[in-house]
Amino acid sequence: MEWKLLHRHHPGLRPAGLVDTLKLARNTGVAAPRGLGALLDRFDLRGLVGELVPDGRPHRALWDTVGAAVLLQHLAQDFPEVPTVGKLLEQGEVPVGAEPDEATLF
Repeated sequence: MEWKLLHRHHPGLRPAGLVDTLKLARNTGVAAPRGLGALLDRFDLRGLVGELVPDGRPHRALWDTVGAAVLLQHLAQDFPEVPTVGKLLEQGEVPVGAEPDEATLF
């Protein structure tokens, strides 16, 4: 679920960490456009998301969540070295204590 929406409905929620897949893609040098659908298409991952969510579609919570998870896994595997959680957060962290801006999933 998108952090901005989740925070609006559950303002007291304080997750241990959030990774913004858009920010991660930007900071790892992926060229624009960097929207979820564009990134899934660029890395040929849309079909996998469709297999995992056969009745889903883009911009619906489950489809977008699965798409972000598949994308995160792909971006993590594309790191020049084996990424640690710390490295992923260094490149794509969303500050949990701050008001959410336009962060993407996780």
